[in-house]
Amino acid sequence: MNPSLIPKLLTQLSSFSASAAVANPYSSPACLTNIRVYLDELCALPFSGHLVVGDAPGHKGCALTGIPFTSQRVLVSSAHPFIAALRPRLAGAGWVTESTATIVWTHLLSCAAVPAFWNAFPFHPHERANRRSTRHPTRAEVASGYVFLDLVIRILRPQTVVAVGGTATKALTFSFPTLSVVPVPHPSFGNKAAFISGIKAAGIE
Repeated sequence: MNPSLIPKLLTQLSSFSASAAVANPYSSPACLTNIRVYLDELCALPFSGHLVVGDAPGHKGCALTGIPFTSQRVLVSSAHPFIAALRPRLAGAGWVTESTATIVWTHLLSCAAVPAFWNAFPFHPHERANRRSTRHPTRAEVASGYVFLDLVIRILRPQTVVAVGGTATKALTFSFPTLSVVPVPHPSFGNKAAFISGIKAAGIE
């Protein structure tokens, strides 16, 4: 691992310019603190060696917490030892829940080790002027996320990369052709069982 690159990643995340259709969670000191604490803890463990990549933060999840594949409720109430270890150092609080985050961390309760999570586009794409919505990132937005994903890969040096959904799969296979990418379906829209089966097959169990 290379935790010395974390400050560079944080600087680049916080300096990204938001727009009428993209919010930057990391312009918030609380979210920036949370992602720093999260990455520091992953590097200290170390983590399982799996990097799970989604498409972009949802408005009820990472857009509020700064940590991919989490929600406020997961951070304040999950019994998972990893979340419990983070909790005293996290900033911000709330009880907003997100189904994907709940599915992920409920499954991880029975897992021996913790994977890392990131998004192909690490900022919150939403309908114009409506931050309480979430849309799929555009091809250009996903391309702009390459520099951040590359840094995360260099920091964590994962052994296995799991792509959640079609957007993440396309982004990873195009931008990182030398990586071995395991595609799994997104758990939304009734795909919970297929998602859990996929990440188990990738070794996250």
